[in-house]
Amino acid sequence: MVEYALLVALIALVAIVGVSATGTSINAQFAKISCKISTPTAPCDQP
Repeated sequence: MVEYALLVALIALVAIVGVSATGTSINAQFAKISCKISTPTAPCDQP
């Protein structure tokens, strides 16, 4: 039973880290899109 609890905890940890990294990447992409929409001529490479 303890092994299953550890396995579930490890899977949850990996899922949280993966979703967090994906969310950060998607947030950066939306920030670039927002910058380009608001000021099309501005350099939007910086976050």
